[in-house]
Amino acid sequence: MVSVSGKTQKPSASASIQIIYIFQLAAALAICVNHFGFALLKGIEIPEFWANEPTLWGIAFLAFSAGILAQRDWNLGNGDRAASGFAITRFIRIAVPTYLAVALDLAFFSEWPPGGTTSWWPLVSVMTLTQTWGYNVFGDSSLPLPLGPSNLIWVGSCLFGLTVIHAFCIRRISSLSAKAAGAMALVFIAVCVLYFSAIHTYEVPLYTWSNENYGELLPPYQFQNWLLLYNPIAEVGHYFTGVALYQWYSRRGFTSGAWAFTLVALVPIAILVISPSTFPKYLAMNIIMVSLIFFLVSKFIWLRSIDLSLVTRYVSPASYEIICLHIMFYDVFPVAATADGFSSILTQVIAVNAGMVILLALVLRILIRPLCRLLQRASGVVASDDFHL
Repeated sequence: MVSVSGKTQKPSASASIQIIYIFQLAAALAICVNHFGFALLKGIEIPEFWANEPTLWGIAFLAFSAGILAQRDWNLGNGDRAASGFAITRFIRIAVPTYLAVALDLAFFSEWPPGGTTSWWPLVSVMTLTQTWGYNVFGDSSLPLPLGPSNLIWVGSCLFGLTVIHAFCIRRISSLSAKAAGAMALVFIAVCVLYFSAIHTYEVPLYTWSNENYGELLPPYQFQNWLLLYNPIAEVGHYFTGVALYQWYSRRGFTSGAWAFTLVALVPIAILVISPSTFPKYLAMNIIMVSLIFFLVSKFIWLRSIDLSLVTRYVSPASYEIICLHIMFYDVFPVAATADGFSSILTQVIAVNAGMVILLALVLRILIRPLCRLLQRASGVVASDDFHL
């Protein structure tokens, strides 16, 4: 057994979570791929598939895994036992790197006020991590924060919105039986499918309505993009399916029989068949991926013996820092478009991203983590041992 804040979890559960940490780091790096074209590979065009698909999966997995890890921390007593303390702890964890990203952006990359607006509301919404909770047009832009390289902080705003919703029901969820948790997972899978299917079905009316109410902003379809991506409700299905799936597995003792894995895998297949929108496919992929992790780790002892502690202790906790700061890093250390051959470009891309990961892991360890601990103690909350999202 592995001890966490006085409670224990089975080795198979601990090993599975370690692998999920690695995938969370991979999801953060997948989000970075979307910005290779205009930030890292100056002058080199990226095919649309590689520019979009890894990023969309990365965002979905980040929300999905954040739900798993948040419910796990609560169930194991890792962190504050009050719902308000749970929310405050996660607010501080997200806010500190968010503020750092905005400060660096305003100091070296962007000007204030953003988007041609004279309002200070964008800054207020960023400071409270609420900039994605409503659709707001700032000057000539409608992005959650119309700044430059720090605009990926909208991911943190979404995660904090999901945390607030989770805090209201976390005690009740932690008491659910396996059957009730399974039913909850099915409900939120249905919510995800219905939500994205509705946006897909009413795409034209939504576009017309947004132009009538907000004007024709460039690029077009910004309101639909907010509905699909830039708001917490878009990730509710991913996050709370992760919450319910973890609760289901924890009630079953993390013993994943072949029948159970087959049953779980049938649900994503149904999603792909039923949904007219492509967005729920990422939820389907994540359910299969995490269920496969729990299944394989519970069956093969050698998977539990792999030591991932060096990566999961020092590197993967920096996933959110990578999301917030990677565009700035790419702007400072771009790969030359004149690099000689594909292998040379690939080598430079790997070197730049490896350097970024190492640097931001150090920033987390030396600066962000101590600041978070200090603010958490000042707020009177019990900090979680885990710095993953």
